[in-house]
Amino acid sequence: MRLFLVLLFAVMACSVLSRGTVKTTLRKHTPRSSPEDPSDVKESKKLFSFKRKYKLTPLESPSSPHAASLIVMSGDSTMRAQAVHLYSKFKQNIPNTVINFLPIAGGHAPHPRSLPSVYSTCTHVSDLLSRHLKSGRPVSKVVVYVNFGLLHLLHVHPHRPWELRNSTRLAAKAYHYADFQGFFNLENWIASEVECLSGLAEVALILIQTPHHMCDASISGIYRSALASTNIGDTVSECASHLSELTALSSSQAHSLCADGVFTGENTAKLAARMRGVSKRYACSVTGEKGSGARGAAAVPPVCVIDSHRMTAALPNCSEATQDGRHYDENVLLDEVAELKGYLSRLNIWTDLI
Repeated sequence: MRLFLVLLFAVMACSVLSRGTVKTTLRKHTPRSSPEDPSDVKESKKLFSFKRKYKLTPLESPSSPHAASLIVMSGDSTMRAQAVHLYSKFKQNIPNTVINFLPIAGGHAPHPRSLPSVYSTCTHVSDLLSRHLKSGRPVSKVVVYVNFGLLHLLHVHPHRPWELRNSTRLAAKAYHYADFQGFFNLENWIASEVECLSGLAEVALILIQTPHHMCDASISGIYRSALASTNIGDTVSECASHLSELTALSSSQAHSLCADGVFTGENTAKLAARMRGVSKRYACSVTGEKGSGARGAAAVPPVCVIDSHRMTAALPNCSEATQDGRHYDENVLLDEVAELKGYLSRLNIWTDLI
């Protein structure tokens, strides 16, 4: 009897331990839930791991006592992909260059309740320069590369409606919403950033990236349904009613804006054209003796365009190059980075990589 009880106790103990082990294993291996926003669901694992693997902090700079070159990249996940590539591939080859990435849209933005036009890249650059100066590591040359998070300015009503920056309706994650003020005031927003950056003597070059072409054939999920030819009229009409409530715009004005601001390939082309129009106000002349990169007495540094929209719109079959309609494959990424490095070579930054 005693032997039987001992054996029974041993079996029960093993059973409890086994259940505990199974529970622990399940907790350990249960994956985290995916982002709720369709615009982020299909972003590559490489981008999601970037924040953990590569800390592009403002003061992540080498120990060299010489003044550093600073590359500030500001924008959405398409800009972030380029920052990942540059930092991960070339960080050992550029000992005196600091890369800094400012996410202004999507799930990685520092303030999740904020829309893209809340952020000022110029203010961010100014803060970086002050921090480097205080650290005893002044910056001699700054390149600013920005895309204004443009794909987050387009709406898909009601799944990603337009909202105002100060709206109390912004949920915990603002990337469920589109930035109406950024869309409406795009030209003034770009011009004000250029004017502000021109006041920083260290800024040697401003690069503007146009948005990727929206490949309508690759859009999926609830966005695909809302943007289908049979439904897009309702999407625009509902947006117009919503926008009339938010603003003092007339019904016809609201309807026209909603038609131009819906999340389609045609409208990404219009956004790209608006960006190019602003850039033409400025000169893109990164000239002078190779390696100087100085803007001299120029009131405004060179303002040039990296035309990602033209690259992606020219693809013969865009659906083969993107799974979600806006994040394109590595071939596009490499073309974008090659253009960036071409400009950097004129400033004597990363010439060994060209």
